[in-house]
Amino acid sequence: MKQNSSMPIPTNFRHSLFFEDECELPIDPIENETDTKNILLYSQFIFDIRAFEKDSIKPWEHFDKFQPILMMLWEENQLELTDLFKQRKRKDARPLMIRSLGYYLQFLCWSNEQPVTDLVNLEKVTLSIKNKPINLNERLGFIFAKPDHYHSYIQLVQLFEESVKLYFKEQSIRKMNK
Repeated sequence: MKQNSSMPIPTNFRHSLFFEDECELPIDPIENETDTKNILLYSQFIFDIRAFEKDSIKPWEHFDKFQPILMMLWEENQLELTDLFKQRKRKDARPLMIRSLGYYLQFLCWSNEQPVTDLVNLEKVTLSIKNKPINLNERLGFIFAKPDHYHSYIQLVQLFEESVKLYFKEQSIRKMNK
């Protein structure tokens, strides 16, 4: 992929965990959905930031195609995080935890058919989410406050597990109602 240009990161996405001092995000042309894994690896939240562009790919509208990619990325990170926390390498785990937290937020929003719209005021986003784990805001608050702690990792694992179950439950209900 050739780098095309960059775009300013909207202020509602400028959370210090995800975009420390960055004010711009590189924009690579998004040719098709097969680029998704690389895009999610290197330009997290780009789909969400570009949500209102006319021709942008909207994973929340076709989540069944994107869910396996997000889960694969999470599972790869989870294996590495397990090893890092076993070795008590909190500092090494931190960037991977933050990336995994981003994958979780995308999973949560996209599985509820909406983009991530705000990283700074996350409660505003979670209010509009129908299918979500119990005590979501408190649990996310804990992870955001201490992303390099083992207990945050355990919370993230549990949130992913619960959200995946909720997603498949919703899919089953939809199939039954057709």
